[in-house]
Amino acid sequence: MTEGLATDGPRRIVDHRALDDRHRLLTLAADDALAGFRPGQFAMLSCGDGLLLRRPFSLQRSALCDGVRVVELLYRVVGRGTAALASLTPGTVVTALGPLGRPFDPPPAGARPVLLGGGVGIRGAESLEALGDSTFPFPGAGRQQRRRYGIVAAGE
Repeated sequence: MTEGLATDGPRRIVDHRALDDRHRLLTLAADDALAGFRPGQFAMLSCGDGLLLRRPFSLQRSALCDGVRVVELLYRVVGRGTAALASLTPGTVVTALGPLGRPFDPPPAGARPVLLGGGVGIRGAESLEALGDSTFPFPGAGRQQRRRYGIVAAGE
């Protein structure tokens, strides 16, 4: 992938599951550009017929699923757009523009990174930690790490 290039096009829903009464995990087929996102980037998705504006969603994870490159997005159903998205089933095609946004900067050498996140935002921090390579050396790289999780309500 050429850094900084986003693609805009149709993406087939590969999997779409409810995690609880408000949270969904959406898996989309992705091209190399979208699948090559960096932690901190997001995509703008169409949410269904009759909704003009796309909604922004953090890109959580990229994987190979049955030979198809996919990206996963976690979201909370909070309004008309995400409710419409929640009703879409595998095989449905949505339009996605991404990856967008400035990715997280790697921590300086010797830093003690602190991962911050709350609600569905924590999943973006987990995508950063999951890299665990020399660019973002969080787990198993001989660095101490601290995590801070925030919640708004007891059910989160």
